[in-house]
Amino acid sequence: MRLLTYLLLITLITAPVVHAQRRFSEGTVPPPRFTDPNRKQKLAAAFPEIERLFKAYAERANMPGAVMGVIIDGELVWTSTYGVREITDKAPVTPNTVFRIASMTKSFTAMAILKLRDDGKLSLDDPAARYVPALADLPYPTKDSPEITIRHLLTHSEGFPEDNPWGDRQLGQSDETVRAWMRAGVPFSTAPGTAFEYSNYGFGILGQIVTRASGKAYADYVRDNIHVSLLAKVYRQFVERVGDGSDGFLKLNPSGYVESQGEFAHRVAREVRERTGLACELVMAPQHEFAEPIVRVNTDSLDPDRFGWSERIAWDELTNYYRARLR
Repeated sequence: MRLLTYLLLITLITAPVVHAQRRFSEGTVPPPRFTDPNRKQKLAAAFPEIERLFKAYAERANMPGAVMGVIIDGELVWTSTYGVREITDKAPVTPNTVFRIASMTKSFTAMAILKLRDDGKLSLDDPAARYVPALADLPYPTKDSPEITIRHLLTHSEGFPEDNPWGDRQLGQSDETVRAWMRAGVPFSTAPGTAFEYSNYGFGILGQIVTRASGKAYADYVRDNIHVSLLAKVYRQFVERVGDGSDGFLKLNPSGYVESQGEFAHRVAREVRERTGLACELVMAPQHEFAEPIVRVNTDSLDPDRFGWSERIAWDELTNYYRARLR
């Protein structure tokens, strides 16, 4: 009897929770309702402090310019700007300044590919060369390498070497220029399907696949088929999974470094030099090709010992990785 009572109690407790979780995941939860008619005015009292924190962060991060806004109940109620949008002519940032969103476009590209899959226009296991003929004669790193598929490109497992910051400097290249690069041969670091390595180049190829499979220019297809509300829903679900650790994501910053990309490059050269005896010469060119922050900051702190992380071992492993590939 006690067991039956216990099971009944558990059912009564968990059933509403499961129902609520299902409605949340399906996007059928009604929007929040606030009864305080002065809610916006009360929240507005925090805007000066928000602006102070925003501008202090922008200064610490050496941002040339930035803009932020506060949305309440779907309405943009406040904006603030900082700095300049062009470091050459010092034109100031305005609330209407358009910023380059960099790799956030990869979310749109991935969703465009999946939408085309759902519409029967392609399969994730199709060879990429079916849609981008310039890949047909691509020389692979080994005789038994599988042909690059759309799935490989989506998961950064096509075998191309990590290409930052080079990839950030190729945004103005035409599709034909990229196809010419492919016909000339793309370097590999691993065989397709064997390892993860972040590739801007691979996602550029996906953009061409979107154009070929849809029959529309990439920007037109995304505009007409990928709605912001859908992207926001997918992102929310991703954040929920990251938050509970179920996907194995951890946001760690055990080193505690807060420095520019150039300073970190010198750090890498110094650490490798000490371990190999090689010169590891490094010449830093002026940053002038595009306006973006020259300092990228991750200041989340943690105790390295708690996670068993050793900076010395990390540098040893990095050095050994590249030493093995130089032999």
